[in-house]
Amino acid sequence: VNSSLQTLSLEGYSKNSNIRAAGFNAAGANALATALKVNASLRTLNLSHNCFGDAGATAFAATLNVNSTLKELNLTNTGLGSAGANALAAALHVDAFITELTLSENQGIGAASAIAFAAALHVNTSLQKLDLSGSMDIGDVGATSFAA
Repeated sequence: VNSSLQTLSLEGYSKNSNIRAAGFNAAGANALATALKVNASLRTLNLSHNCFGDAGATAFAATLNVNSTLKELNLTNTGLGSAGANALAAALHVDAFITELTLSENQGIGAASAIAFAAALHVNTSLQKLDLSGSMDIGDVGATSFAA
């Protein structure tokens, strides 16, 4: 077990060709999330442009409740929908460690999820950056929930 690895990037596309690679699915995300529950060194995890959707996001939400070292999680363009987003928002009610959560370019995140994130921010004092950019279904209701 590597006890010094602090940053891991498993992006699902090649930056040079801008072509999406196969990446990994929900089973891979679940396996990684399970391993993170006992990891005590990883601080930054970039899983952008993979295809694990709500099932993978829900697995990572459960990890946030027990992992105290992970500070930055990037789930950009991972097929996240309302179920996965709501699970992550619920985890933020408990998690006091993560400082940056990037969920950009996930078209399935809607107004209800934005409202759930806004509510989580009322109790979570550690999160410094939440990126929902490119989530087209948030709308005015979701956007204004952050002002309340």
